[in-house]
Amino acid sequence: MAPTYEQPRADLDVTLPPRPFLAPHTALAPRAYTPTAPFAPAFNSALTATASFAFSYVNHSVANLVESRDSGLAGASGGCAAGFITGLRSGSVPAAMGMCAFTGALVGTYDLAGGQLGWEKGRKMRSEREEDRVRFFKKRDDVEATEEA
Repeated sequence: MAPTYEQPRADLDVTLPPRPFLAPHTALAPRAYTPTAPFAPAFNSALTATASFAFSYVNHSVANLVESRDSGLAGASGGCAAGFITGLRSGSVPAAMGMCAFTGALVGTYDLAGGQLGWEKGRKMRSEREEDRVRFFKKRDDVEATEEA
């Protein structure tokens, strides 16, 4: 059976190929042919850097204000700031607030758990490590007494 060709338009003097060789009118173009933003990788890097900076800045600022890193408040507020910035990428303030709550709760819980995900064998508690550190270094009075002798 011979292929049926479309009739040429009045202002066109060539014959068009059969319709199955052309993309359907309603089909979207494949992703490979869809143009993408050339600066998308740079935007993702800048977003990550901004969220990291916000986390670090807010975490340390709040820890300095409350004068404690043990409460988890500093980590929760830093996580909230980073989550808010990450959520802004979706272009929705409710999504940014949700990411703020989720990330803040996640980091705050991690800080309250002592900064560890499970039971880490061989790791001492913070107070024991501080006592070992103080015991390890020589006292200033002991050093001066040794130098005088």
